[in-house]
Amino acid sequence: MFCRYYYYRQRCFRRKRRFGVLISIPPASLLPKLFAGRGSSKTGGLKLATQNIMELDYRFPARFPVLRKDGTSVEMTVQTDLVINTICEHLPDFAAWYAMLPRGLTLVLQSNNMFEEPDHVNCVATLEQFEQQVTPFKASYRGQIEMAGRKRFLLIGRKG
Repeated sequence: MFCRYYYYRQRCFRRKRRFGVLISIPPASLLPKLFAGRGSSKTGGLKLATQNIMELDYRFPARFPVLRKDGTSVEMTVQTDLVINTICEHLPDFAAWYAMLPRGLTLVLQSNNMFEEPDHVNCVATLEQFEQQVTPFKASYRGQIEMAGRKRFLLIGRKG
């Protein structure tokens, strides 16, 4: 899903939209590949951080550690107005994570029905079942895509 997020970033930059800071919290296994290009023009305003999402502070402003090139970290404070979570199916306590989010926050949430994957502990069978997990939520987009008999579900909107 990093590739799809990266594609979205590129489309935004082509349209000359301005971001204060873009933050990506990728899985730890991707960090070596991502840090290899750090400091180049490819990363733009993207900052990389690794942190357990259950330990992040999503209130306004958000505070969390960001790794530096030398391996040390510094606390970053940003005004958070968008959270993109493409790994909802990996969260054992999705309800607790969702409860941590402040009201009014814009969310892009993705899950799937890939129950056979061992680390997918919170899959849903349908888009409707996914929507039931995110109440209260005012959706501006609901969608699903089928690929090789598997379905991915996407919700975009604001937490109520």
